[in-house]
Amino acid sequence: MFIYNYRIFDRYGVDVISLAILADSVESFRVNKYERKYWGFELRFKFPNITTAERIGIEKGIQQGIQQGLQQGMRQGLLKAIKLGLELKFGAEGLKLYPEIKKIEDVDVLEAISEAIRTAENIKDIKKLYKET
Repeated sequence: MFIYNYRIFDRYGVDVISLAILADSVESFRVNKYERKYWGFELRFKFPNITTAERIGIEKGIQQGIQQGLQQGMRQGLLKAIKLGLELKFGAEGLKLYPEIKKIEDVDVLEAISEAIRTAENIKDIKKLYKET
């Protein structure tokens, strides 16, 4: 593993993280380093061990982070669309609703508001949407 690590580093000049899956039948077998000593020189390559349960936990955490990022991105996009829609349809009066709408975290409610702007006849129609929820 060390050889692959330093060859990639040598070729591309970037930091490298090496991962190994240990599939030994002895559960207590946990290699966490590679060492060489020669003529007074020492080379050490240490790495952590992660159990299957930890790996699954890490994967779930990554997926959860991705999902939260997507939700946040959707929310920001919807807020921009709502702000533009309010301004184009109702002018400065419509923009007065934006600070209240910006506090809404629920993406479904924001989607409903965004879609309702198109057909709303007045600001009260928009207000009704998020005051009811």
